[in-house]
Amino acid sequence: MSTGPGGTPEQPQPPQQPQIVYVQAPSKGHPFLKWTGIGCGGLIALVIVIVIAATMTNHGNASTSTNGGAPTGSGHTVRYLVTISTAASGGSVDVTYNNAGGDAEQESGHKGDWDKTLNNVPSGTALYVSAQNQGDSGDVSCDIYVDGKMVKESHSSGGYTIATCSTLLGF
Repeated sequence: MSTGPGGTPEQPQPPQQPQIVYVQAPSKGHPFLKWTGIGCGGLIALVIVIVIAATMTNHGNASTSTNGGAPTGSGHTVRYLVTISTAASGGSVDVTYNNAGGDAEQESGHKGDWDKTLNNVPSGTALYVSAQNQGDSGDVSCDIYVDGKMVKESHSSGGYTIATCSTLLGF
């Protein structure tokens, strides 16, 4: 046993208790900013739901026909037009487009200009055409016409470039 100062026996010391220190977390910003972020996320989600609902409504009413699944009866006339100028490569183009039912179709290796007319296309259908030049030079353009009026156009120059047009058919 050890002795302390003055020859007295040293008393065992009780173990020291750990000290608890509380730290306040840093502020995450003004509460308004938090609610603004939640509001923007909710708005985006609402737009997505509306687009899906509109698409489901249009596809749900579509009956099978020879017009790419478009419903029979009245609708719009849609014309997709792709023009290419690829003298050096032989004039080949790959085309992807939405049919009258809104489903994607593709035609590869088409030589020269490409033209597709769809009848009885219902309002709310997503219209889309994309054309890729398959040559190492040249130009490619696409146009979308609705009921005879051009509503979208795009042009691209160079080898293997892509021109894309898309829009939602108005109500």
